[in-house]
Amino acid sequence: VTTIRVMDAKGKILGFFKIIKDRTREEEIIKSKSEFLTVAAHQMRTPLSGIKWGLETLLSEGNENLTDMQRDLLQRNLETTDKILRLANDLLDTMNIESGKFGYDFIQSDLIDLINKLLVDYLPLADQHKIKIYFESPADGLAPFKFDPMRIKIVMQNLLENALRYNVENGQIIIKVEKKPPYVEVSVTDTGIGIPKDDLPKLFTKFFRAKNVLKYETEGTGLGLYLTKNIVEAHGGKIWVESIENRGTTFHFTLPIDENLI
Repeated sequence: VTTIRVMDAKGKILGFFKIIKDRTREEEIIKSKSEFLTVAAHQMRTPLSGIKWGLETLLSEGNENLTDMQRDLLQRNLETTDKILRLANDLLDTMNIESGKFGYDFIQSDLIDLINKLLVDYLPLADQHKIKIYFESPADGLAPFKFDPMRIKIVMQNLLENALRYNVENGQIIIKVEKKPPYVEVSVTDTGIGIPKDDLPKLFTKFFRAKNVLKYETEGTGLGLYLTKNIVEAHGGKIWVESIENRGTTFHFTLPIDENLI
């Protein structure tokens, strides 16, 4: 129902004009689309996981009979399978968020330990791209507090992967954790291509990708930052970005140390 005020030339309210629109069909179409995407993502994940497992087995140590060409082909197929599997997971997570089924498990967790373990996986990739990663944590440590480690891991993965993917050769990434009671603030800074000023307000919307990113990296779902924002806000925190095109980008997000703020 849309209500419009009807006023005379002097601004006096004469009455109200109401427009009533039946949105039943539109709602059914939206629901059907969401259900289709959920089912499709579910159906994709199982065979993709099987394919990924098979490729990893073939590439594992002990398969010395593979030629360099065969190993290279299998490696490229594994990377492609990983990307499609990530897309299926992102679609499923997005649909779950919109339907209110994206669950959280808030437990006492160590944020510093989570980031350190994550970096073990990403440092080889950074070396491959000739990018240095630095991690600055509070000198006096950070006591465990309540958050969902699985969901915050997704947040850190998305921010780290973006910082790696859109960085420059011989660039760097700085991850910083600062205590700002009753919150802890995490920032991820890169020396990459940056984000155009006009694109900043739309950065956390679904399926959005910045103009310069499309030229630099054609692949991507545009869902990573949408998921990241929803996860941070579900924790009671907030996320924002600072960027200068061709100079670099810093993503900041906060998490409440006080569980009453979740």
